[in-house]
Amino acid sequence: MKRLAHLPILGSSFLAFTALAAKPCPAVVDQAVRRLYPKAQVNSCKPEKDNGVVQYEVRLTSDASKLELDLASDGSLLQTEERVSLAAVPDAVRSAFGTKYSGKKILAAEKQVKADGKTSFELAFSRAHAKHEATFTSEGKFVEEE
Repeated sequence: MKRLAHLPILGSSFLAFTALAAKPCPAVVDQAVRRLYPKAQVNSCKPEKDNGVVQYEVRLTSDASKLELDLASDGSLLQTEERVSLAAVPDAVRSAFGTKYSGKKILAAEKQVKADGKTSFELAFSRAHAKHEATFTSEGKFVEEE
């Protein structure tokens, strides 16, 4: 009986520890996410370095859409990424992809919107049994491949 009485306390302590461990973002980043997407469910938040500068990648679910936000350590939004259907990718982007990667099939598409409003599309494809991603501006100009 004493063991059962202690289980709820142990369980809630474990859950609190797990939630803290899974969300290492500073309060200013959490506040920025809550301000931008007040009804969203935060799925993960992790620090990353981009050109030696720490930023935070926050994955969340908002209105049945899965989003990824990149935020600076001061909480300012750097970029929003959202998976989109191939039909939502502009013709210019699909055409540029077809020209650059002839014969390759687009496996997934992601719309990326920078803080300044500039939009690009990241297209996932497979080459030599490895996943690659090519980024194009919304006008179809090639940006980079990862």
